[in-house]
Amino acid sequence: MAILTEEEREIDAYSALEIESGATAKDIQRAFRKKSLKCHPDRHPGPEAAAMFRVISVALEILLDPAKRKFVDTKLEQSRAQAARRAEMDAKRKVGVDDLLRREEEAKRSRMDAIERRKAAMEEERVRESGRKMVEEAMAKARADAAAAMAASEPTPGSSSSRPKPPPIAPLDLTLSLTLPPTTALGTSDALRSALAPYGRVSDVVVRPAAQKEGKKAKGPRAIVEFAPGNWGGCWACVRDHSGGDGATPIEKGVKAKWAATEPEWLKWAENYASPAERNSATKTAPTTNGTASSAPTPPASTSTTTTSAAYSSAPSFASAPSFSSAPSFSSAPDFGDPNAAVREHERARAAKIAQEEQDTELRAAYESATLLRMRQRERERLAEQIRREEEEE
Repeated sequence: MAILTEEEREIDAYSALEIESGATAKDIQRAFRKKSLKCHPDRHPGPEAAAMFRVISVALEILLDPAKRKFVDTKLEQSRAQAARRAEMDAKRKVGVDDLLRREEEAKRSRMDAIERRKAAMEEERVRESGRKMVEEAMAKARADAAAAMAASEPTPGSSSSRPKPPPIAPLDLTLSLTLPPTTALGTSDALRSALAPYGRVSDVVVRPAAQKEGKKAKGPRAIVEFAPGNWGGCWACVRDHSGGDGATPIEKGVKAKWAATEPEWLKWAENYASPAERNSATKTAPTTNGTASSAPTPPASTSTTTTSAAYSSAPSFASAPSFSSAPSFSSAPDFGDPNAAVREHERARAAKIAQEEQDTELRAAYESATLLRMRQRERERLAEQIRREEEEE
């Protein structure tokens, strides 16, 4: 095998003549003549042309010598094989690097998701704890209001103790649901509160317009009225005046009232044990919007004149609505004694306990509903944030 000189080793014969490795001798000579026209010293005097002519002359000698050309082809094939192996290694290395980057990104995303889940769990726990405290406070307030109403309804010292005490009265027991006519003039909270003034103190009034559907009969608004603690007489009178029965005198024609929840326990107590004087102890006549007069209770703080009812020889008359805007006094009721008072007291306490448990259940249900609503909202916000983050990464 011929050994190339140092000068020949530095020359890439095929590249110098701009031919492929499989070129024939004629192709080689033709390429040499073509290149020599551009750099022959006779036509292009100068050192660069002379150097280029020397390069193509050496390349021609190498490629026309079979031994030297075989040596060059062998080296060229080895170089190509080495380049192919290097490219394959680079491709594998690139795949490995890409896989490593992918795993690192997945690990980072997993850590971020774990952090988000912990934050969401902590937020849910905070919302749950906040809701639990709200329910406990509401229940404590309801019990305190009921205890205050019960204490206010207890008879004065020295009065008869044979009758059972009035049951606990919670705010829900003094809440009514009113249905107003479509053409009502009491469509606002202030107007309705003013119309209900003859019934004594009112804690809150909420009027909600009815949803109207095209092609169907118009519906009137609905209202929720909560009477003040102790004003169970005014609440009772309002129910009777708007029950639709004989002798009812509503504040406006077409107004109907019903209990917001179930019928309270104190209503049975008032019907069974309230004396006639207690039923009619403070009444006055107030004009209504439909032109009729209505007997409605007047709260003690605003009473200017009162009338004391005559003695009742039979069942009391309900022509006038009862008024108990504050805790009534039982000192005027005669004591006839009651052998079944202990039994009734036990039944009353049992009924009050059941009512309190039902109220606690309703409060817990409301708390659970509010908690679930907040959790769903947090989940929607988390998903929206995750989608936004993924879109930014893409």
